Amino acid sequence: MPFTFSHPLFAAPLNKLVPRLSIMGLALGSMAPDMEYFIAMEPYRSIGHEWQGFLLLGLPLSIACSAAFYSVLAPLLPRLLPSIGSLDRYAADRLSKTRLRAPASVSAWGWFLLSLYIGYLSHLFMDGMTHTNGWLVVRNTELMYERTAGLPTYRWLQYLFSLLGLLVYAIWLAFDYGRWRRVRSKTAQAVSPALASFEPSAFRSHRPLDKLALWFCASCVGLILLAPKIMFSEHPDNLVLWLVAGLSSALFGFFSAGLLLNTPGKGRFIRAVGLLLLLVFAALFKASAIVREATSSPYEAGPIGLWIGYIWVFSILVWVLSSSGKRRQYAAVQPVSGSSSQRQV
Repeated sequence: MPFTFSHPLFAAPLNKLVPRLSIMGLALGSMAPDMEYFIAMEPYRSIGHEWQGFLLLGLPLSIACSAAFYSVLAPLLPRLLPSIGSLDRYAADRLSKTRLRAPASVSAWGWFLLSLYIGYLSHLFMDGMTHTNGWLVVRNTELMYERTAGLPTYRWLQYLFSLLGLLVYAIWLAFDYGRWRRVRSKTAQAVSPALASFEPSAFRSHRPLDKLALWFCASCVGLILLAPKIMFSEHPDNLVLWLVAGLSSALFGFFSAGLLLNTPGKGRFIRAVGLLLLLVFAALFKASAIVREATSSPYEAGPIGLWIGYIWVFSILVWVLSSSGKRRQYAAVQPVSGSSSQRQV
């Protein structure tokens, strides 16, 4: 398969054809079939690539991820980036010009869900060109049997699409950042004494120690997840395991840090308890899975119902934790006063 985080490249541009489609919905839907890998913290595949999987796994996970992004991760981004090159200000400015909000009406929810499904179909379409049983490989068997540098052609297509997705992201970000720097420089020369009218109205610079504390908190939570996963794995030298488990741990670490450090007083304690319950729930489920594997035949089908139930409970907990402090989180990305170039995601 192409790298999971490269898939949005092939779905998000559909928003240009139908502007009412949600970019967030398209992006999350394009990654939905692979989301169970990151919940399992390993390349575990059940029904994620089937239409039932979209309804039973992809849908709840996508809604939970959208809540986490809107309320926790997006407002956290400027605090994660260094002030070198004004990267933190760049992130804050771009976020302030994007109306980050979850669907708030029946119509918005309808377009969001439709976007999820279209993104999901785009994932299957791209996988069809890079899987042995995919539509393109089945119709062109030379993709399976012809080899270059020891690898079949369809495998090279996997690497090509993965690299293409990541390169386009990197090139676009570099171009946009350079353009932002040029505009900022011109504004600095035209406005005196500084950039007060250009800076995001809600942006406030964070001390380096604050940013280090955020990274330290995220790293600790991430290591708590990653260490036992690798230690108790049957194949701890598997690079794919390290990639999937590492990304899962990092994302959950940032999510946890955002919840804890952006919430004051009593709310922080409540969210800490919620995170602890989420971790305990995940640990209990994993422990029960290990026991089942040790006591059942290796050819016995796994209890898919338990996996689906776990996904739903996990998604609900993430959604509740994310939504509990939504109003405070949005304060960090309020639109710039007088800006007319806002875009909803």
